[in-house]
Amino acid sequence: MTAALQAALQAETGALERFASLLQDEALVLQQGADPFALGRLAQDKMACATQLQQAAGLRNQALIEQGFEPDQPGLRACAQRHAALAGTIDALLQACQAARQKNLEHGHIIHTLMQYNQSALDTLRHLVGDSSLYDARGRMRGGPGRPQGARGITHIRTFS
Repeated sequence: MTAALQAALQAETGALERFASLLQDEALVLQQGADPFALGRLAQDKMACATQLQQAAGLRNQALIEQGFEPDQPGLRACAQRHAALAGTIDALLQACQAARQKNLEHGHIIHTLMQYNQSALDTLRHLVGDSSLYDARGRMRGGPGRPQGARGITHIRTFS
């Protein structure tokens, strides 16, 4: 067993723990109404963490190759069989990866469903006003069949005393 392999497994486990923590935060946001700004920040954090996971997996794969194992899950399992001291760490890593993958897929399905609902609501609103777009390129409301003439916006405010 090399120190490089052990260090790589520790780095990957640490990155995976951070990713799992972000998934817990994401679950809370989804349960509390799916604030799009919070979800956006979490998505950025998850992407940064995924990059760290890829780097750690690359180091792990290189260490596996140096030990004569294939850089894949069967190679990792073979390594665990040969190096009993790493077996617990490798098994825990593989289980944590599977749990994180499943949770991430579940959250993705929930977010996709929310996006479909929002798109449907927007389509309904557009249909109700009889226009395919509520706003023009400058962010101003467009007139349309469902909108009274002369209601293009307030051009002045008149006060009565």
